Amino acid sequence: MNNNINDIMKKVFILLLILIPIGCTQYNIKDGIEDGIEEVKHNNYIKALKHFSKAEQSEEYRAAYYYETAKIFDLLDQHEISIDFYKKAILEAKESNKFEIIKKNSIEGIKKTIDKKIKTIEEGKSPIHIHMDGFYIGYQIVSDKECSQKKCFDERLKCEKNLYGNMFTNYSQRCFYDLRIYMFVDEYGYLIDKKGEFIKFQRTKRHAEKRKQIFWIKMSDIKQINKISRDSTDYSYNADFFSINDKITEYKNIINDYPNTEYEKLCLKRVENLLYKIAVNKNTIEAYRKFLNFYPSGNFSDEAKLKIEELFFKNALSQKTMDGFKKYLLKYPKGKFIDKVNEQIEKLIYLKASEIDSIEQYNEYLLKYPNGIFKEKAQKKIFEITEDLSFKKAANENTINSFSSYIDSYPNGKYYVDAIWNVFRIKNKLDLYKKFIATYPESKYTLEAKHIIKKIAFYNCTSIYCYEQYIKDNPKTPYTKKAHKKVITLTKKNILSYNKYLKKYPATPYRIEVINDLYELYKMKNTIN
Repeated sequence: MNNNINDIMKKVFILLLILIPIGCTQYNIKDGIEDGIEEVKHNNYIKALKHFSKAEQSEEYRAAYYYETAKIFDLLDQHEISIDFYKKAILEAKESNKFEIIKKNSIEGIKKTIDKKIKTIEEGKSPIHIHMDGFYIGYQIVSDKECSQKKCFDERLKCEKNLYGNMFTNYSQRCFYDLRIYMFVDEYGYLIDKKGEFIKFQRTKRHAEKRKQIFWIKMSDIKQINKISRDSTDYSYNADFFSINDKITEYKNIINDYPNTEYEKLCLKRVENLLYKIAVNKNTIEAYRKFLNFYPSGNFSDEAKLKIEELFFKNALSQKTMDGFKKYLLKYPKGKFIDKVNEQIEKLIYLKASEIDSIEQYNEYLLKYPNGIFKEKAQKKIFEITEDLSFKKAANENTINSFSSYIDSYPNGKYYVDAIWNVFRIKNKLDLYKKFIATYPESKYTLEAKHIIKKIAFYNCTSIYCYEQYIKDNPKTPYTKKAHKKVITLTKKNILSYNKYLKKYPATPYRIEVINDLYELYKMKNTIN
């Protein structure tokens, strides 16, 4: 980290040191420091640094140079550089008691800078400081509609660099680089998102490669920056850039740089918070276990363990297998979800019983869970299966006793009407069939009962009157034709009887036969006469 800071410092001030006049008087150095302080008030930090740098070669004012420079970088939110200069001011102040106030202020400055840095990390924002010389030139280049290719931009960049000469400091080049890479996309040079509201801006090439950080700047603010007077050489913009991992890295840097301090304790706590946040975002057993490896007894250890148990339960719940729930019970015999797991196991056992659908399986369930949530269902199933078997047995035996036994055992059974019907069917009595129809008019056996009643009525007839009554009551049955045949058979074989029959039953199915018989009778009568 120190090497990076020194590189930045060297690049920022190498040109300034060349310009320092040799042999400055004590009055000029003091005056220069005062001029620098005045420039800071107007946000002209580069000019201020030029004034302060004159004091670096003076033992009397070197501590002041370091201190004032640290304050500038503190204003620019360059925390590491600022702290480095504060430390130099403290070391320089130790050489003389005259600088006790600088030493005291520098110590206080380091504390404030660290506090500021921690706040910046916590908020997840970091100010981007833009040197207006470089930004103005870069903005003009990328705003040139004719410069529509990257190659054109690079050529213009070289020309502008040569044109502006020494004004083109490393700080300005940095802005040029960022603008070239991240602004040159559409015809105006902006890298625009879908809404057209933002452009990307990356701090420095080296910083970007190291941190992989991207900044977003509103396009309206870019235009506003360009309107700022060229007399103000610097501009700061607050941009989002800290991811969780970035924050952890920054906190760890503070922990390493300031061991055994209040900052170490604070940052250790925040690192723990962020690592737990990562675990929560991933929300996996592996993520929480990884966190617990680092913090087995931390502030979130109990919560992390509970999360692991919860995920373990959810995994078992999604699998819906006996093995999954048994693994949970084995791992958490007194766990938070023990009741829910036992309930799920009970459901699986009942589900297995219902799939096999046997009395043995339901009895096995009731043996394990005599007061279980499926107790009534299991008992009902056992009753239904037993009833089915009982009726099936009665049907196989097909006797009055077997069906009567079912009726006695299951007076409200689902096969009760079937059993009654079968008893009446076996007894085969007309009054029983009539009783069945009257009692169960909507039964599936009603039509069959009516058919049997008609059949019995036919076979019970022995006289012409009975058959004629049957024909009258049942004009369209399988036995109606037979009834006509019986009437004809029992009718006296004479012309009068046949004529009476044809007159009474003009649509008789035996009309032709009767007419033929009648014809023969007439023929016989004529022959006799």
